[in-house]
Amino acid sequence: MKKKKLTLHQKKQLYNLLFISPWLIGFLVLFLKPIIETVIYSFNYIVPTADGMSMTPIGFDNYTRLFTSFTYNLDGTVYPFLRLMYESISGTLIELPIIIIFSLMIAILLNQKFKGRGLVRTIFFLPIIFGLSVLSNLSVTDAMRVFLEQTIATQPIYKFFDISFLFERSGIPVSFMQVLEQAVVQVFHIISFSGVQILIFLAALQSINPTLYEVADIEGASKYESFWKITLPMIVPIIITTIVYTFVDVLYRSPITQVIQDTAFTDLTAGPGLSSAISVIFLILTMALLALILFFVRKGAHHYEQ
Repeated sequence: MKKKKLTLHQKKQLYNLLFISPWLIGFLVLFLKPIIETVIYSFNYIVPTADGMSMTPIGFDNYTRLFTSFTYNLDGTVYPFLRLMYESISGTLIELPIIIIFSLMIAILLNQKFKGRGLVRTIFFLPIIFGLSVLSNLSVTDAMRVFLEQTIATQPIYKFFDISFLFERSGIPVSFMQVLEQAVVQVFHIISFSGVQILIFLAALQSINPTLYEVADIEGASKYESFWKITLPMIVPIIITTIVYTFVDVLYRSPITQVIQDTAFTDLTAGPGLSSAISVIFLILTMALLALILFFVRKGAHHYEQ
């Protein structure tokens, strides 16, 4: 009896499963159990003991405390839990498109053919890998504020070209102005988050068949038209992957992760139980937002490809 051969679609599914099998095995072995234990801890009052820890079921008390009385001192300012989550999520959603666009622009520039391209790439990536991670941990906002105050004091002409003044006069909404100002202030922070994304986009750009651009040049297409008709459609899947990576990476480095760690080891009245409740809420919100972002991005990519 002849064995039934696998169809091409079934073979692709098998290859896909084999490709993600290392991650799947790692998740089941290393992450699934901690996630389940974290959910269990969030419904208990946990006290360290000589034998390990003692758990007392308290239902939803940890979650109730988070939304009623929990506060955290962040950089000298006391924030309630909802404000902390809002700051973390809103900051991530603001930085996400900026990092993606910035990374794609730099990757396109570094992909151009010019003399000394290898040296330029090396010089560009060295500060990202070694230096800017340190600068991003500093209080960039305070440093830039002092610098601008000193500049304005010594150079009065800067008052005339104040960005905020121009925005207000041009009728641009204040909310948009605040977002742009926040992005400018966090320039080192954004660049330090863009290194991996630039490498991903650079690899994607180099995988595009150069014959497509040669045909476009013969047909008289401009660089602008080539970008929208060739470059962008070819790297749409990579853009989706980069968006997922950037969202998780930025959100992981948000203040809420520090709150989870500090609460687990410094809050003697709740400790790991309250910290686990924060982790559960944070995980649920992350998965929900990521699913929502992917839905709209894939919908837009499908519409664009059509």
